[in-house]
Amino acid sequence: MTTLQMQEGRPPIRAQEWRYEVKLVSPDSDLSHVRSWIRTHRGVFSESFPPRVVNNLYMDTHDLQWLDDSVEGFSERRKVRLRWYGEQTDAVSAVLEVKRKRDRANWKLRHALVEPLELRAGATWPAIVSKLVGFVPGWMRAEIGVDLVPVLVNRYHREYYEDRSGKLRITIDYNQDVYDQRFSARPNFVRRAPRRYSLVVEVKGPLDEWERIKEVTNELPLRVTRNSKYALGYESIGSI
Repeated sequence: MTTLQMQEGRPPIRAQEWRYEVKLVSPDSDLSHVRSWIRTHRGVFSESFPPRVVNNLYMDTHDLQWLDDSVEGFSERRKVRLRWYGEQTDAVSAVLEVKRKRDRANWKLRHALVEPLELRAGATWPAIVSKLVGFVPGWMRAEIGVDLVPVLVNRYHREYYEDRSGKLRITIDYNQDVYDQRFSARPNFVRRAPRRYSLVVEVKGPLDEWERIKEVTNELPLRVTRNSKYALGYESIGSI
């Protein structure tokens, strides 16, 4: 397959690295039912990685252009997030991700920060974002721009499942907490938004597995939604 053309210094995104991703949402109370369904599915899904806590700091432009694109359902859209794992909220070893979507297909650019990023040492958000941007290479700064503002942090537990072929994956995210950052001079990990529909199941696989992805999602007893966790999180802080 051909390599998509990228600017100088940027890692190539190959056609086979695009994948489909379908999301389904439900209340957390459905968790045991969803687990049982996955473990007894004829596709023989089994746990592929230990469960862990996932944290995301979602950032956007000052006018929330990327959120608007997601809510409006534009075919071409992006999101920018800082992701780290575990309970840590002070000095975090994180990865900056730019996720680009075209309809249901997506790919991600990722850059691991060269040193832990301090989130609880008293620095303001502008100082933290400035330091974060300084950690990333020029090609990624060109991708994300300089107009970055923190919008929200979401945190959830994630379980990982994979079918026998190793091509289809299912993740279950639950106990999702959202922390509004829009009006906080410094990171807010205390004032949590009320939980809403926070169980999110994602079925993922390469482009040539689309028919199987549709088959699995059609059989799951949940509703399909095009909303991202970013959009769902923003809804939970009362602004959509």
